[in-house]
Amino acid sequence: MTRASSQTADGLRTVVLSSIDQVPAENWDRVASRQGLFWTHRFFRALESSGVENASYHYVLVYDAESLVGTAVLSSFVVSLDLLLPRAVQKGCQLVRKLLPGFMRIKVLFCGVPISFGKHTIACAGKDYAASVVTRVASVMNDLAVRESIRYLCFKEFAQRDLTLCAPLEGLGYFRANSVPRVLLPIRWTSYQDYLRSMRHGYRRAILSSLQALGQKWRVWPPDEAPVAEDVYLRLDDGQRCSAGHFHELYVQVMSRTVVKLETLNARFFERLFAEMRNDVKLLLLEKGDRLLGAAVLANYQGTLTFLFVGFDYERRDEYAVYLNLLNGIVRYGIESGWGVIDLGQTSYWLKQRIGGQTEPMHFCLKCRSRWFHSLLKASRRFLFPQTSIPSLRVFRD
Repeated sequence: MTRASSQTADGLRTVVLSSIDQVPAENWDRVASRQGLFWTHRFFRALESSGVENASYHYVLVYDAESLVGTAVLSSFVVSLDLLLPRAVQKGCQLVRKLLPGFMRIKVLFCGVPISFGKHTIACAGKDYAASVVTRVASVMNDLAVRESIRYLCFKEFAQRDLTLCAPLEGLGYFRANSVPRVLLPIRWTSYQDYLRSMRHGYRRAILSSLQALGQKWRVWPPDEAPVAEDVYLRLDDGQRCSAGHFHELYVQVMSRTVVKLETLNARFFERLFAEMRNDVKLLLLEKGDRLLGAAVLANYQGTLTFLFVGFDYERRDEYAVYLNLLNGIVRYGIESGWGVIDLGQTSYWLKQRIGGQTEPMHFCLKCRSRWFHSLLKASRRFLFPQTSIPSLRVFRD
C-alpha cells in the first residue's frame, strides 16, 4: 500500500491512498455518500476486493485544513477502443487481434471504475469546492500516468447535470466525447394500473401480452403461499433464494450474447456486492415453481431505484418473456414502493423506451499525453465515440 500527500498554493491538501481499507468508512462517507450509493465506502470495498478487470485503484482525498472536502476514485485497466464502434467494425478488430492481440487495446487511467453504470466517482463537500477538487484530481492523475507510463487519461461518466465538473478539465487539455446513454423513468403514477392506463394502446398491449406468460401469478413482494410447480412468480429476494454464484451463471448467459459488451464481471464481484451491500441491494426473481428463470439486481438509495444487472435462462427467455417481464416487475416495484425515479441503466434502449424510459446523453473527458495523438483522437472523436442515435417514442397519451 502507498500513501502520497501534497499541499497546494490555495491551502488544499491532497492525500492519495492505494486501498479503500486505508480510509475509515465514516470519514469517506461523510462527504462521498451524499452523492449516492455508488460513492460509498462499502461499494468501493466490494469492487476493489473482487478484482474486476484486474484494475489497480487509487483513492484521492482533498482536505481544506483538517476537513475532508472532496474524494475521487481512480482505476487503471486495459480497454478496447472499438467498444463503441459499429458491430461490423468490432468484428473486424476481433479478426485483427488474432494476429495482433494488442490491436486497439490500450491501458487507461480513469477517474472512474471498471463498471459502466453511468456514474462518475467525484464527490465534493459543496459546489464551492468542485472546481478545486477536479483540478487536484487531474493533477494526481497526471503524476500517476507519468510514473506508471500510462498515455491515456479519462474522466467518466457524466450526465447532463454533472457537466459543470468537466469545465476545469477542458482547460487542462481534455476533450469531451460521447459515452453510452442511460435510460431513466421518472415516476408520476400512484399505482401500476395508473401507469398502464396512461400508456397508448400499442405499448400497453405489448406489456399485457408479455404478462400473460405469467398466468395469474402477478404477485410480488412475495406471494403468501408456497410456489406451485406450474405457476410463474415475480418476487423480491435478499439473496436467500438466489445466491451470488447462481446469479453469475445467469448473468454470463446474457453477457455471452450481448452485442455491446461494456465489461464482463466475475463471480467474486457479485459475492462481494451481496455481502457488503446486503441492506442496499435486492434481487427481483422470475420463478417457475422452484426453477429460477431470471433475476435483476436492484439498488435502492435516496429516492432512486437503480437497475444494475440482469441474468436469465436463455432456454426459457422467449417462452416467459423473461427480460421484458423483469422490466415490468422493476417498474411495478418502483411505483408501489414510492421511488421518485428508476434508473434503467445503459443499453437495451428499444425495450426500455417501450415501457416509458427516457434516454439521457452521457459524456466522458479524455486526454492523451502524446500531443500529436491527442490531436488525432480529438479530430476523430465523432467516429471513435459517435453519438448514439435513439429515436424518441411517444409511449404515454399525455
